[in-house]
Amino acid sequence: MASLTVFALMEATNTTRVLEHLNELRKFGGTGGGKRGLGVSRQALTPPDIAAREWVMARMADAGLARRRMDGIGTVYGEGGDPSAPSLLMGSHTDSQPEGGWLDGALGVVYALEAARVLHEAGAPGAWSVIDFQDEEGRYNTLTGSRVFARHLPPPLEEMADGRARAGLSAAPVLYWDSARPAGFSGYLEAHIEQGPRLEAANASLGVVTAVVGLRQMRVSFLGRQDHAGGCEMPERADAALAAMRYASGLDAALRRVCDAPEACDGAVWTFPDLTGFVSHSTIPGEANLTLQFRAPTEAPMEEIERLARSHCEADRSALGLPPLSHARPVRCTIVHERPPVRAAPMDDEMRSCVEAAARIAAPSAGVGAAGTLAMPSRAVHDASPVATRMPAAMLFVPSVGGVSHSFDEHTHDKDLALGARAFVGAAAGIVLQQCAATPPELGRVSTVIPA
Repeated sequence: MASLTVFALMEATNTTRVLEHLNELRKFGGTGGGKRGLGVSRQALTPPDIAAREWVMARMADAGLARRRMDGIGTVYGEGGDPSAPSLLMGSHTDSQPEGGWLDGALGVVYALEAARVLHEAGAPGAWSVIDFQDEEGRYNTLTGSRVFARHLPPPLEEMADGRARAGLSAAPVLYWDSARPAGFSGYLEAHIEQGPRLEAANASLGVVTAVVGLRQMRVSFLGRQDHAGGCEMPERADAALAAMRYASGLDAALRRVCDAPEACDGAVWTFPDLTGFVSHSTIPGEANLTLQFRAPTEAPMEEIERLARSHCEADRSALGLPPLSHARPVRCTIVHERPPVRAAPMDDEMRSCVEAAARIAAPSAGVGAAGTLAMPSRAVHDASPVATRMPAAMLFVPSVGGVSHSFDEHTHDKDLALGARAFVGAAAGIVLQQCAATPPELGRVSTVIPA
């Protein structure tokens, strides 16, 4: 056992098997869409989703994981190593967007399976577990499986009833972090595609995540008066859709002023992903609903964005120096949280150092350039966000070609997938073997991390 090292386990990573597993997994819900024909549609609790999760359970058996189960909402879980020791939890999700990519979530599950297999076949001491969270993509709620696991959210059993019944899960118990394993967990490790352009722009092969953004989603509703688009004269109109558009453009302008410099709002981002209220081309909308979603790696800028969003909805906008939502008859505005907020999640310093050490070994570089690593926040939310409130957590990124994700065109080059697999196995081994600080002498002089 004395010869068992992080470096030996990294060398045992079978990158060919990793790529084969990723390509097998994409066949569940594969659409053939996108420039490379790699598109996937595998929404939570659909037949392709359940088939993919059954495939994951079979691969868990191959990796030596015992006590395998699919819980009452479809989250899959298996354990390896010493059942009496605290376990390193590894994983992500295999459900996808309606028009999704082949790597979003699936990458983290396949990397976790490979790490578990390497640890098992080496007879490593300690314990490790693999989890495939259900509905990260939000068919039923944002980060459904991981938030239920962390007890941030009651399981949406009623909303999921039909899908659970089809999958034979109606009587299955739900998995929670504090009851899944008597010995508990030592931490959570997740790999993911970046879903953005920074790694590719820096010519870096791996990203070490510093924090995962929080997310808030609000529903802004406008109540006016429905009427005939020709018969109702302009001074008599209470156009709810026009009010919604004025609200969105005004709030966007205000946020851009406040967050003009990236550091002013910690790089916060916002979007208005939908506007509803259309009745017909000849009808003035009497009701309209607008969704506002915003994200930031810390809570303070999200508080400021929400404050501005609420103030722009107030009846007396003139007190704020804002024009009315309607220049004719008044339109009433209300704003509520559409889904429970996801808090920003800083990654654990000690676990992050393990990921950084493994990434530097897997992708050494003398500075900015090919095969380097980049310390960076995640601009997308991940299962690590709620889990990080219950145990230490860390994340590893691989590049997204063109920064594209949530698209049939999502892709990562094989060489980066292979580097990521080796780095992930190294990080997992470092945590389990408690060898994170070790660095091979021949790499220690040249391995550097590209500054964020």
